[in-house]
Amino acid sequence: MYELIDAVEELRSAFRKESVGRLRDVSRRCADELGVGEEVDMLPLSITAYVLSKIIQKSRYWDKGTRTRLAKSVGGGLDRCAELLHGGKHEEFRMEIGRVMRDTIEVDDRKNRYVTGLLAKAKLKIAGRLYAQGFSLSRVSELTGADKREVMEYVGKTLMSDLVGKTKTVNERLEHVRRLF
Repeated sequence: MYELIDAVEELRSAFRKESVGRLRDVSRRCADELGVGEEVDMLPLSITAYVLSKIIQKSRYWDKGTRTRLAKSVGGGLDRCAELLHGGKHEEFRMEIGRVMRDTIEVDDRKNRYVTGLLAKAKLKIAGRLYAQGFSLSRVSELTGADKREVMEYVGKTLMSDLVGKTKTVNERLEHVRRLF
């Protein structure tokens, strides 16, 4: 099981080292944990890690000014997230990770050249991963905010369901439904 604090610590480390691969791995692991355990606090971590990986990967985003600004706002925010989780302050953590995610997405808003921004791409990628794990299209859309039609188009164009391999069993799904009622 991938714990929330572990995800934050790995995200902090990968961001500081500017490791695109590790950021993508954190994003994937957070999405998988969301899919298996429905730990909704993993969603903003997954999105943030994915968007940061794209920003660092592309030189038009990752200039000296952006690097300095994000090191301060995102790096400091992730430090605060870890402190809040260690202190058991989950509500404050949610507010802080939301701010970190907004700061990250703001870079794309300023420098985006395309119709679809990094936030929409992150949501779509995570939604596709959750759908491949067996979540309903409605639940995926509700969790991520991704458009249902776009999710279906994305999943149809990828081999996501073949690649994921980690889905809920029928018994796990039934148990989840029983807990709801």
